[in-house]
Amino acid sequence: MAGPVEPVKETKEEKGQPREEKFQDKLERGCTRFVDAIGYDRLKLWKEVMFHPSNTFSQELGKQGFMRGAKDIFISNLIPLAIGFIFLMLFAVYGALLGLMATLAAPGIGILALAAMVVAGLVLVVLYFASPIISWLIQSAVQYLIAKLLGGTGSFRNQSYLIALGSASAAIVFSILYVFSFVPCLGYAANAVMILVGIYAIYLNYRAVKIAHGLSTIKAAVVTLAPVAIFFAMVIAAIIAFYLGIFSLAFLGSSAG
Repeated sequence: MAGPVEPVKETKEEKGQPREEKFQDKLERGCTRFVDAIGYDRLKLWKEVMFHPSNTFSQELGKQGFMRGAKDIFISNLIPLAIGFIFLMLFAVYGALLGLMATLAAPGIGILALAAMVVAGLVLVVLYFASPIISWLIQSAVQYLIAKLLGGTGSFRNQSYLIALGSASAAIVFSILYVFSFVPCLGYAANAVMILVGIYAIYLNYRAVKIAHGLSTIKAAVVTLAPVAIFFAMVIAAIIAFYLGIFSLAFLGSSAG
């Protein structure tokens, strides 16, 4: 005679209870609410890039060009640019006071110096706000050349736009964390997360290059990391040249003595 049949345990779905969400799902849902509350369409797209980079890059490939990419780069960096501009204006006021003092001391020379400072200040402001766009174009140009050498098939226009999407998506998160970095007790946590966002931004760049050019994993990684390696090589070369210059001057000074 068969023994008693044990009752089958019901799963959470069978009981009508929702399954446990992963952390990424909860984070995405919270970001979706935040984005919907703001109502900016590009912010919705940047959110999709952060959580679903491959699908979003593939869908956006060929849709936009340089102007849209430049706008995305500028808008996503607007918060840190605005905060930095406040400090820049403090230096500008200090320089204006020095120019005013020079004008009062020597009217002829002072007016020319003050005019030169005003022109230089305006150029500096323009370059300051354009710096993220200039940096994006230089990065994209370097990566495009390397991608072509490795057999990439994408256009500079499409690659630049996808890179801008990835950069803007990471930059908007970075901007929010940058504001929290000034808050006591939250600064350390915000800085730590900013490092993680920076690493994830490299991954987004990798996905953008890979999809734009149809490259293999290794080739796309080389294209992504090559500008970083070139930058650090230039920094190391500059440091070596600086210390060699100091040692040379010290040696010549001791020899002359």
